[in-house]
Amino acid sequence: MITILDPIFSEADKETIPIIKPALSYKGTWARPTKKKTIIESYNANVINKGLFLTGLIPRIKSRFPDIEIVGDLEKLKPTKKPHLKGITPREDQLRLVSGAIDQGRGVLLSPTGSGKTVVAMLLLSCFPKAKVLFLCHSLSIIKQTEKEFKKFGFTGIQVLGGGEKTFNRKKRITLSTIQTFVGID
Repeated sequence: MITILDPIFSEADKETIPIIKPALSYKGTWARPTKKKTIIESYNANVINKGLFLTGLIPRIKSRFPDIEIVGDLEKLKPTKKPHLKGITPREDQLRLVSGAIDQGRGVLLSPTGSGKTVVAMLLLSCFPKAKVLFLCHSLSIIKQTEKEFKKFGFTGIQVLGGGEKTFNRKKRITLSTIQTFVGID
């Protein structure tokens, strides 16, 4: 059984954790510089910690494990504005991603490198000007790039978690975090 605790966190019971863990896993990479070259190593990780995981992953679990009991309701926000970024004309594929995210209400956007995922994220944020948002990335460099872009387009109330910073402030509107750091927050 899974219990939706709030819009951010859900909790799986002990019997359910091993069942859903593969759906909450990902392959990560990190670089280890040596004197001669940089060695890229990969590892397997997951985004569940002592049964807690992000509520935004519920649709992924539902699609892979339709028979798992889920207790609680997923709050679905309604956009209060149309997607808009000053100086940006979104492409059709980006608008499809925005539309899909709004229709689903939460989840994971998966799109190839160079497709404008940061633009999509900012377009989504523009639709929900008062909503709190968690933006997860696998590396601190991507988080820093994202923070720079968000600020460039006038977004405020941003906190960055990762690179040693683990203080989560629930009052901030936008949280940019590495997956590893956010999973480790108690």
